[in-house]
Amino acid sequence: MPANTTHSHYAHPDGRREIIKHGFSWPAFIFGPIWAWRRGMVSLGFGLLGIHLSLQMIPMIFIDFMMEGGILLDLIVSLSVLAWIGGRGNTWLRKSVLTRGFTLVQPPTSAGIGGSLPHG
Repeated sequence: MPANTTHSHYAHPDGRREIIKHGFSWPAFIFGPIWAWRRGMVSLGFGLLGIHLSLQMIPMIFIDFMMEGGILLDLIVSLSVLAWIGGRGNTWLRKSVLTRGFTLVQPPTSAGIGGSLPHG
């Protein structure tokens, strides 16, 4: 049976299923705290909110001391932090579903692809 290397499939004893892709999470990159809260990771969402609020205060510090160079530094720091959040997003999501009672299952075979899995 060929392994699906782009997604992990999880099942809960009550019948719910989650499919989580591997790699970068664009929703985590763009929406951060809202994405975390929507996916059931409340404490992570508040942590990301704190990070986002801190990123909003950086321009006040850097621009006062560095003038125009502070704007570029703020952009680089903000995009780097957001890229880190996007890069870790699906890993955080996989850990979250495991702590909520889901177990990793084998993906459906090509014969079973005709029926779609519900996406939680």
